[in-house]
Parts: sequence; C-alpha cells; structure tokens
Amino acid sequence: MKRPAGVTVIAILVLVSSVIGIFAGLRGLGVPLPSVGRLGLTPGTPMFLMVFVPSATVLVLSLIELVLAVGLLLLKSWAWTGAITVAAIRIFTDLLFFLTGGFGLVGQGIMLGIYAGAGGALINLIIIIYLLRGSVKEAFGK
Repeated sequence: MKRPAGVTVIAILVLVSSVIGIFAGLRGLGVPLPSVGRLGLTPGTPMFLMVFVPSATVLVLSLIELVLAVGLLLLKSWAWTGAITVAAIRIFTDLLFFLTGGFGLVGQGIMLGIYAGAGGALINLIIIIYLLRGSVKEAFGK
C-alpha cells in the first residue's frame, strides 16, 4: 500500500523533533562534560536532578523517536504503535509543561512555557487522531 501523505509529514516532523531533542538532551547532560562542572551540577544535588532527569528523559524519548520516524516511513506496524505511545507520553509531559509554565526553566518567561506546552499537547493529540484513522491504520496493517 502507498504511504499516506500525512504519515510522511508526521515522520518528517518526528525526525526533526528527535534530532533537536537529541542535541538538547546531550546539552542538558553536560556534553561537553567540562560544562557540567562549571554549571555546579554536582551529582546528588537537587539542581543536578532538576537538569539531569529531564535531559536524560528527552534524550531517551528522542532516540526512540528517531527509530520511530524511520519505521513510520517504512510503514512498520511497530512504528504505528510506538508513535501513538510516544505521542501520548508527550501529551502528558506537554500538559505538565503547560500547567507549570515550563517548570520555571524556560528562561523566556512563564507564558512561553504555557504556549509551548499547550501547542505541543495539541500537535500530539492531532497525531494520535490521524494515526487512528481507518485508512492510516490499514496502511500499517492494523
């Protein structure tokens, strides 16, 4: 079956998002490592946990998204399941981002965190709704 155009668009968006997330996650983890010491991020401190845990989570989800983007382009059924699962997780984290105004870590103000969280949740909801359409499910053999 021919790949639906919407799946191609989603795969490209997921691919771009994953690359950005990988760089953001690595940067948050202190790559290059000497910057970790300059930031005063001593393992076991609250600030270390506030930066390390979210950065590690972003990195792991972004690596998963990279694999999913390729799977979506190849119409693999596991990619369909994975994309819906990751989009649901992202809705949850985006809503947390929205409710906390970006956890106060955005640096550009609370309103940016609120808009980014709401926008991200909406985009991921649209992705889930699209992937659940009959013709799209059929393209993935579901």
